[in-house]
Amino acid sequence: MRDKKAAVTGIGFVLILSCLLVLCGMIPDKAFSDNENRQLQSLPKWKISDVASGAYMKNFEAYASDQVIGRDGWVKIKNIADIVSGKKDNGSAYFGKDGYLFPMDTIDENQFKKNSDYAKTFIEKVKGMNRKINISVILAPTSQEIYKDKMPPYAPESDQGKVLKEAEECFGEMLVNPGAALSQHKNEYIYYKTDHHWTTLGAYYTYRIWAEQNQLEPLDKKDFDIETVNRNFYGTTYSKAAGYPAEPDSIQKFTNNAIEHTGMKIESLKGVKEFPSLYNEQYLNTKDKYSYFLSGNNPMTTIKGTATNGQNILVIKDSYANCFVPFITAHFQNIYVADLRYYKQSLQQFVKENNITDVLFLYNIVQYSNDRNLVYLLKE
Repeated sequence: MRDKKAAVTGIGFVLILSCLLVLCGMIPDKAFSDNENRQLQSLPKWKISDVASGAYMKNFEAYASDQVIGRDGWVKIKNIADIVSGKKDNGSAYFGKDGYLFPMDTIDENQFKKNSDYAKTFIEKVKGMNRKINISVILAPTSQEIYKDKMPPYAPESDQGKVLKEAEECFGEMLVNPGAALSQHKNEYIYYKTDHHWTTLGAYYTYRIWAEQNQLEPLDKKDFDIETVNRNFYGTTYSKAAGYPAEPDSIQKFTNNAIEHTGMKIESLKGVKEFPSLYNEQYLNTKDKYSYFLSGNNPMTTIKGTATNGQNILVIKDSYANCFVPFITAHFQNIYVADLRYYKQSLQQFVKENNITDVLFLYNIVQYSNDRNLVYLLKE
């Protein structure tokens, strides 16, 4: 009798697996996960060299994990199980205090040193063209650094402080470290709880100390109309921990009459497109709501600032800059925003051809330490 029950259970299990395999084979693969805001693994091509190195099986496992039927539901069930069992993370995100989720970031110190060398070489090159070019470097700490007290006990942390000290030695007075200012305002809403970005308020406090350090008079908070444009934002960190009982974030914009009438031109592989605003409201109806600022990450974005002083700034950046850039439109005549993940032309030539007077690097410290695209700064 026991053998018969075991046989029935085994056959049932095999039938369920077979049905899942058939269904997976019938349903077309998905290229992109809106929930996680990332590309999904496609079916790897069979190559003898990949099989021999083990790369094929690694990619196939990722493919099977990404394309399994009902994947989002399985991920949510797994995350809920982790939370209920008292785990402090799910392998992708830490479950912090007071509703904070923290991505499990790592710092690549070797890549950090390479990127700093690339940036220093670029700075020497453009200084060689024009000694008067003003250079500044903002490396922003992430929420994990500012809210260490909200991290789970004994959770490993990326040592952002150590990297920032090395950045001070590398860039000297060019470096703007907003860590102290952000810590001073940590009881305010300066980082999203479900996303890896800072909020517009966090970007504003950084703008203030950047402006002061560069002999510019920063606009006061009262110079802006602060408007909440969305109250239902679940960001990228939440996507890694779907099922976590988190409250949605809200998105604010700081605007005034000048910013409100400032448009932008975006150059990409699809061509050139002009927008009447620095904010793209279409994204507020999508999962990727942070792309409301500057229409997300693009190769090159050109903005006509409201100043008439002949000052032209090149911003070399990651997505932390997207909600920061509107603050600087009052200080420059032209603003060029380059994202090296997508822009592969020579920025040294760009500086020469566009009469650039200022260069600003703006990255969060984790992205800066892991980005493998700063090598394009060497392109002449």
